[in-house]
Amino acid sequence: QENYSVKDGKIRISWSSIEVTHISPGDILFSIELKSSSGGLLSQRISIADQLLKPEVYTKNLEVVGMHLIIKNTGNELSERNIFYVDPNPAKSTINLHFYLKDEGLVEFHCFDFTGRLLSAMVKNYSKGEQMEEIKVDGFPSGIIFCQILHNGITSVKMLIKTE
Repeated sequence: QENYSVKDGKIRISWSSIEVTHISPGDILFSIELKSSSGGLLSQRISIADQLLKPEVYTKNLEVVGMHLIIKNTGNELSERNIFYVDPNPAKSTINLHFYLKDEGLVEFHCFDFTGRLLSAMVKNYSKGEQMEEIKVDGFPSGIIFCQILHNGITSVKMLIKTE
C-alpha cells in the first residue's frame, strides 16, 4: 500500500502500524530525498502543513505527540567550511550556484572556460546566510567550466562539466 501522494506540488505522507513501534530519541522513521527542479533552496520551501490532517504521532497509550521536521543537506551542505557548490553537474542549460555568506555584501561571479576565457560575469548584493543564484550556461562551450565567486576577499572556485 502506498502511503504517499503528490498533488498540486504537495507531498502527503501517512504511516501507520497496528503493532507498537519502539522509537528512541534520535531514531529516524523515514527519510525523503528531494532535488529541486527550480531555483531556490529546498530548506526554505519545505514545511509540515496541517491543511488536511493535523501532523501528529501517538504513543502506545494513545497520547498525542507533535511532529517536527528536520532538514539536512546531504553531500552539498552549506556552511562556513563549505561556502560554495554548483548543481546540476554536469549541466546543459542552467546551473544553480549555492553559497553561504557570513556577512552581507557584494558577490562577484565569474565563469571561465578551461583556457581562462571569461564566459560570464556578474556582481550582486546579498544578505548573509544561504544563497542561490541561477546562471544560464546554454551558450557556454562544452567541456570544463570554472565557476568562481568572490566575497569580502575570499575566492572560491568550483569545476563544472558543460554538456550539449
